[in-house]
Amino acid sequence: MRVGVYFLSVKVEQDYMRLLRLLQVLAIALIALFSLRLAWLGDDALITLRTALNVTHGWGLGFNATEAVQAYTHPLWFLLWTAVGSISGQWAFGVLAMGVAFTTLGVALLVFRMSSVPVLIGVTSLLLFSNAFMEYSTSGLENSLAYTFAGILLSLTGMHSQPRHEMWWAALLGFAAAGLFLTRMDLIIALIPVAITLVWGYRQHLKIVGVGLIAFALPTAFWFLWTYLNYGTALPNTFAAKRNVDIPLGELIFQGFRYLWVGFENDPVTLLAIALGVALALSLGTLIVRAWALGIIAYLGYILWIGGDYMGGRFLAVPVYISVFLIALTVKQVSGDDKSGQIFSGRSAAALAATIAVLLSISAMGQTPVALANPQVARWDYGTSAGIADERGLSVERGRSLRSALIQGQEAVPTFKELNDPSAGELTLFSIHGLSKNWPGPGTADGTPVGVEAICSLLPVVALSTGPRTHLIDTCGLTDRFVATIPFKPATSLGWRAGHLERELPSGYVDAVETGDSERVTDPELATRLNAIWAKIRNTVD
Repeated sequence: MRVGVYFLSVKVEQDYMRLLRLLQVLAIALIALFSLRLAWLGDDALITLRTALNVTHGWGLGFNATEAVQAYTHPLWFLLWTAVGSISGQWAFGVLAMGVAFTTLGVALLVFRMSSVPVLIGVTSLLLFSNAFMEYSTSGLENSLAYTFAGILLSLTGMHSQPRHEMWWAALLGFAAAGLFLTRMDLIIALIPVAITLVWGYRQHLKIVGVGLIAFALPTAFWFLWTYLNYGTALPNTFAAKRNVDIPLGELIFQGFRYLWVGFENDPVTLLAIALGVALALSLGTLIVRAWALGIIAYLGYILWIGGDYMGGRFLAVPVYISVFLIALTVKQVSGDDKSGQIFSGRSAAALAATIAVLLSISAMGQTPVALANPQVARWDYGTSAGIADERGLSVERGRSLRSALIQGQEAVPTFKELNDPSAGELTLFSIHGLSKNWPGPGTADGTPVGVEAICSLLPVVALSTGPRTHLIDTCGLTDRFVATIPFKPATSLGWRAGHLERELPSGYVDAVETGDSERVTDPELATRLNAIWAKIRNTVD
């Protein structure tokens, strides 16, 4: 009798595991499919694209052909995009495929760790219903690559209750941390509590600590050395442009709260999932899981400190992924789902029921997830939402989505436009694809316009539309080293928009750029500063 019960129990467990594996594959496929359905390309990604095209076509290392300025904020993503575009020739569609691929990998790292069907369903639902996570699974920005590295780090640190002493584990951990840092440098803030916890925990195993630190330091130091030698500075130009501001800290924090509030109003699942993940981790998680929760809190504090962003949800996408991972880890630890005989844990089922109840309540409030609705217009007006935009909605309205490309079909081969052409500020996904494939090299005119223009809000689109021979002076300073040295001073309290900190250009600066003569700047002190900057960054292109 006991033997029969034993074999029946084994068969039930085997059937359950087969069902679990099937549902894991379906969960990954489902998010990949919806990610592909939502695929789009945002304005800021075009800054990276123009730089990558200039690098690969002989125009130098910068956004403008005549200046070596690091205008992109995601070094590793930039390198991958450059490689994929160079090899495949698919600059626009290639980066969308990269986004879907890395998002899929990040989700796989999470769901294949689940040993409970209820937890798997709950975790998948939270990710699928999080607008921030799903929208920035593509976009041409670095979020999807950050999902992958965060997933690797969480798998290496959060899945084991006992200390690890393998050298390969320490090396992989260090390389993954460097990968996340080089994907987007401010994400290091989320890793600081985790790093402190690990170093303290392994303080008596200095070889493990040393291997991990060396693995982190090598790629990081190499990148900083390369950027310093080629750009004259280690950090991206965007750091100086966004931090060289004369805005009271209280005002920045207030704007940061507005960023979170707009996110909550339009994407409640994301902030609720973050809050749930942090609360569960801090109250029930292991020491390292609690360190991850503290990292999320620190990163949210950073968002407040910088005044948020103008793209709704962008800075919340990685925190929600980490938070959902922490929910899965904590529920698994508490319910004992990883132990034989506990696969039908009532606590797991309760967690699923609670998750579904929250999601249904939110849906009843009229908050249909973007993954299901796939809106083709902006869902809110950023003019009445503290300057925070539905960036995906605006881009999709302008035809920069995979859906619009598939429905509208191939356009006529686009040509580069003049700077004074009103249509230079309009680009569809197919136009971006065509212009990228036709990007000329130095010495080949190909009808490429020339000229200089000062611009901020439409900078990336106009820059790609007009080709490499135009020089765009970024009045927000993101792509212009000299403008970034000018402190931003808002005219009124809250009279500014995050990410669009537009400066008043010094008299004669546009003329100086056109002629290459720094003395055209009328202020002698600024002219001297400009000349010193140009001595480091100016290129010679025929």
